[in-house]
Amino acid sequence: IYHDAILYMGQVMAQLRPEVMFDDPFFLHGGQERYSILPWLLGKMALSATLPPLFLLGTLASLFLFAFASWYALSAMLPTKQRYWAWLGVLLLPSIYGATRIFSYNENFLTARPFAEVLCLLAVGSFVRKRWLSGGACIVFAALLHPLQALSAGMVMWTWASIKDRRWLHALWAAVPVLLLAFADVEPFDGLLHSFDPEWLAASRTSTHLFIAGWEYTDYTVLFFDAILLAIGSRLLSEPMRRWCFAGLVGLCMGIGA
Repeated sequence: IYHDAILYMGQVMAQLRPEVMFDDPFFLHGGQERYSILPWLLGKMALSATLPPLFLLGTLASLFLFAFASWYALSAMLPTKQRYWAWLGVLLLPSIYGATRIFSYNENFLTARPFAEVLCLLAVGSFVRKRWLSGGACIVFAALLHPLQALSAGMVMWTWASIKDRRWLHALWAAVPVLLLAFADVEPFDGLLHSFDPEWLAASRTSTHLFIAGWEYTDYTVLFFDAILLAIGSRLLSEPMRRWCFAGLVGLCMGIGA
């Protein structure tokens, strides 16, 4: 139990012993449990299991599920001879992304991110196979686990769908009720339109990954390398992988721009 899994362990312990934990400053004003159902699910499981094996088996399950979900997506996109090499690359090559080398997909500790990644990959595989209902359900469940992962994958999937059918552009109307809820200060949308106060902004600027202006040279090389690979794939690969590479490139630009 290390890295961000420590935070989830604390949130599980808070459910098991609320009279002790909820007076702690870490829980006093709410944390990640406001945005993810995973702490609640782990809390229910912890009623019949101790935390070490629960987190160990949960991590193991996320690794196997990621292997299955990545194969499910790639097998729908690539020819038979290519999908095996691509799958091995996903599983074996370095999985870092973003800044400071602390972010990676398919993490080997228990958080909401790996399970959300699994659901997003299942959604991609389902959409390629035109299983719209199951794909949409996967994205909804991914958002319940980790909204940021679902948002990132959703931008790529929306771009891919819009390339095939411009009517998907009407999905932008969904932003209207979200903005209205933000104006009305309805949780969890109330923070979307809040600005940083000077003290919190100064403290946040000490983070080396929050603002891209504070990234190091090596962080930009990883970003540009990913962009170049996606650009090459969008020109040289066959369909439907070519369109997914282009959608990934557009999604990357939208995400970094945001």
